[in-house]
Amino acid sequence: MTTAAPPPPSRRSISLGVDVGTGSARAGLFDNDGRLLGSASSPIQIWKEGDCVEQSSTDIWLAICTAVKAACSLANISGDEVTSLGFAATCSLVAVDYDGEPVTVSWSGDTRRNIIVWMDHRAVKQAERINSSKSPVLEYCGGAVSPEMEPPKLLWVKENLPESWSMAFRWMDLSDWLSFRATGDDTRSLCTTVCKWTYLGHAHMQQTNEIDSRDMEALGWDDDFWEEIGLGDLVDGHHSKIGRSVAFPGHALGSGLTPDAAKARNLELGLVAGTPVGTSLIDAHAGGVGVMESVPVADPESKEVDDEAICHRMVLVCGTSTCHMAISKTKFFIPGVWGPFWSAMVPQYWLTEGGQSATGALLDYIIENHVASPRLANRAASRSISIFELLNEILESVKQEVGSPFLAALTTDIHVLPDFHGNRSPIADPISKGVICGLTLDTSEKQLALLYLATVQGIAYGTRHIVEHCNAHGHKVKYPCRHDMGHVSDPPEKIWTLLFHTTKYSKKQLTHDCKEEEDDDEGYKSFDGEEDDGVIDSFQVEYDDKEILNDFALLRKLKDPLSWNLVTGYGYPIVLPRENESVLLGAAIVGAVASKKYSSVQEAMKALNAAGQVVYPSNDPKVRKYHDAKYRIFRDLYGQQLSHRSMMTDALS
Repeated sequence: MTTAAPPPPSRRSISLGVDVGTGSARAGLFDNDGRLLGSASSPIQIWKEGDCVEQSSTDIWLAICTAVKAACSLANISGDEVTSLGFAATCSLVAVDYDGEPVTVSWSGDTRRNIIVWMDHRAVKQAERINSSKSPVLEYCGGAVSPEMEPPKLLWVKENLPESWSMAFRWMDLSDWLSFRATGDDTRSLCTTVCKWTYLGHAHMQQTNEIDSRDMEALGWDDDFWEEIGLGDLVDGHHSKIGRSVAFPGHALGSGLTPDAAKARNLELGLVAGTPVGTSLIDAHAGGVGVMESVPVADPESKEVDDEAICHRMVLVCGTSTCHMAISKTKFFIPGVWGPFWSAMVPQYWLTEGGQSATGALLDYIIENHVASPRLANRAASRSISIFELLNEILESVKQEVGSPFLAALTTDIHVLPDFHGNRSPIADPISKGVICGLTLDTSEKQLALLYLATVQGIAYGTRHIVEHCNAHGHKVKYPCRHDMGHVSDPPEKIWTLLFHTTKYSKKQLTHDCKEEEDDDEGYKSFDGEEDDGVIDSFQVEYDDKEILNDFALLRKLKDPLSWNLVTGYGYPIVLPRENESVLLGAAIVGAVASKKYSSVQEAMKALNAAGQVVYPSNDPKVRKYHDAKYRIFRDLYGQQLSHRSMMTDALS
């Protein structure tokens, strides 16, 4: 008697997402339910000299290869099981020559340094000159370009590095360069070109199907704008240097992964040639794609299929900086807030994008530059806890010591304006400066903890300012969002201080003394608290760097209902994603769409996004009143700065 051999196991279908942040390249592997099977990261080099911040595309590609191979090894996944690939990256500017070799953008002349990093502020004066043109295209980026966008950086290179300018054959956003490096296809993404290059994506509103958009000509460049600002040479060759063809996020590029990029030698990816690769996303926007359909099952509107439902949510993607994103079917022109950008994140929706240029970076700066930081770090290391957990313990101890009614009240005499790297939104003032009000000669660990808390609050008040401004200009986010990113709301009674950003906390530790209710099916926790009626009812929070998730301990220890210092801050629910790595998931989604596993980006989002914890704010009127007062001081600090700036200008005139 013979027994038939068992059928061979079916090959898994794994989606790979790659994200290049400011400090590392990361890779994540996801199954068909959007669950993370394994991830890995590899550091990347960065050069900082004054306002100039630079990286190397060669170094970044090597880091990506390392991260992809490590993730596959950790998850026990072979290269032939990876059926799609998508990229996300910071909106940094890459220069390469005809052969694809690096062209320096550095005063040093170092050819490795061919990337101007997103946070580089060398082009402030160029941005001012461009904005003085009053070009109609500026209406679609909040009325003004930022020095963090690409036109000012391009103008700076032309004016200061003429040899590099003449050598460069392609100028690319980093995520577009990654997909080009992987496929050899120079098609750019609507995400990058619309958000950072002044490309008018709505020129493609009639080209919404795949056949029309796969190789669509770049119709959205305004040649008059480029001529007027002194970059008319970029119009030559049908805009070949900046993008001759542009496609929706998620469209398949070329013939997929090239043999050179795929091969398994040390310096490449170890995948299969021909693996579908989708047009890319900016990292923050990938986070939005990775969480915006994360709707808890328990929510009464979770079954809603109306196209407007997704417009009732806002996403915060947090890391070195923070992006605040909402989409709509109607375009809203909001001064000081980027957009409206058509199809820049979710195809066929208008995107509004606010932001804060330094949030995680600011918290790092505040801690690392305090005299008490080294000994605090040593104490934390000796106990095998993070420095943030220790800061939280100190705050709790001080609260008990002074009998404070709630933890946030410890900062009555310390106020922070967090514009240490300018104000991106809603003031759009790149030369705004950070302010700390209330310093003394105290250099203790206790003082550092209070300063840290005040900084977190200042960041949250910045989010409140952005949200109030957006709501005043037409956004109508109406019901609790659920995502992996944060959201804000309308009433000024509160101010969302989830530390919303937290480039320092871990989702696992987002617990607090409030009563929890656990949903066994979805695994999210809801904390007791009343929801207020308002335009924006909740936030979704996503963290774009692994470290950001490793220390969310702070939130856990801030024991007043404000303990998130601050979910209450703005007073609306915050929805965290089931998966920590939503930026990687968003990148994986555009790859999965390119592979035809899903018919659209939004279909993939609905299939792969999933909610985790939902945290509700305090409804204690004393806490609200306290935050209202601090918020008024926050706004006044900028007003005082403008007054002082004017006084000194007059004195020197």
